[in-house]
Amino acid sequence: MFSICLCSWNDLEYLKILYRGLKRNTVLPYELLVHDNGSEDGTEQWLKENGITYTRSEKNEGVAAVNYSVKRAKYDFVVDINADMYPLPGWDLTVLKQIQKFKREGVEKYTISACLIEPTGDNPEFTIVNHGPNAQTFNEDSLLKDFSANAVKYAKEDVIQYSHPVMMPKRLWEEFGGVDTTYFPGYASDHDIPACAYKVGCRNFIRLGKCRVYHFVSKTLTKLPPDLRVKNGHDIFTNKWKMTVEEFRKKIGINQEYRRVIDGVI
Repeated sequence: MFSICLCSWNDLEYLKILYRGLKRNTVLPYELLVHDNGSEDGTEQWLKENGITYTRSEKNEGVAAVNYSVKRAKYDFVVDINADMYPLPGWDLTVLKQIQKFKREGVEKYTISACLIEPTGDNPEFTIVNHGPNAQTFNEDSLLKDFSANAVKYAKEDVIQYSHPVMMPKRLWEEFGGVDTTYFPGYASDHDIPACAYKVGCRNFIRLGKCRVYHFVSKTLTKLPPDLRVKNGHDIFTNKWKMTVEEFRKKIGINQEYRRVIDGVI
């Protein structure tokens, strides 16, 4: 049903948590596809030991390396997820329900996003509940118990959004060409994906309030060397699309009640 795709650079401690979450909280059939970006923390050996399908490069090719995983996907629906995420119960069934709804409505091009839970911060787009800010302090049982017992605290509405994990038909990903390598190591590429999808006709970008994923707050990029962290993907986005990320988000109506996005944004 789902091809769950990601790339990873020295993220083994988080990969193990993601893998455990998928096995524990996913009901529908899925495959996990990983591109190892030249990790030196034992990632490749762990992938082999667990029989996980993977590709590998000898150097870090940035977040665009997820394209290698998507190319090997056997299912028609792709989940582009980050290593520092943990899916909660019901995530996949909620996504399937929306896929079926789009199919009934004749919508073929769309993206679906999960609603993130983060341990720290004040972003109003997320739910802030602390069950551990990193792999060492993560309390999985506490999170699952709290999530099960406190539906109101975790409730969110369906809105226009495209945040990761971002999910879509594989044919849409292939049509716009996947993650643009120009954004290396990856800053602002998460904004470029929906812009590219919009360019080829996608007008439906929905975040499902009942599809929940715990996120350890950008552990995959913040550990990069200083010379890579300073690269400004927002400038790349502006040069490419002739508008800022903020302008793009405003034009498509981010965080507004879900509806089809207007024509003429790009």
